[in-house]
Amino acid sequence: MSRIREHSRCCGAGSGVKSAYPDTALKIASKRIQDAEDTGAEIIATSCSFCVLNLETALKITLNDHKKTDDNKNKRSLSRVVDITELILMGLEDEEN
Repeated sequence: MSRIREHSRCCGAGSGVKSAYPDTALKIASKRIQDAEDTGAEIIATSCSFCVLNLETALKITLNDHKKTDDNKNKRSLSRVVDITELILMGLEDEEN
């Protein structure tokens, strides 16, 4: 992603934004989902539980919109939002197999 580290884009859920401005929070999260999509990512991981919830909601909306258009040119690679600990667990499970 081009916006990383100190230049990263917020998911939109922090500081009470999700509670006060849910539509704005989802618009911001949708932009972050697109950032991940643009890299071809399959999973987006975060250590923030607010991010997980907001990004999951935005991803579901994005996937539903994609199903409605059924446009093969817009195939989406991103399919999951996980907490960073889930990502670590996935790696450990892969090592065991």
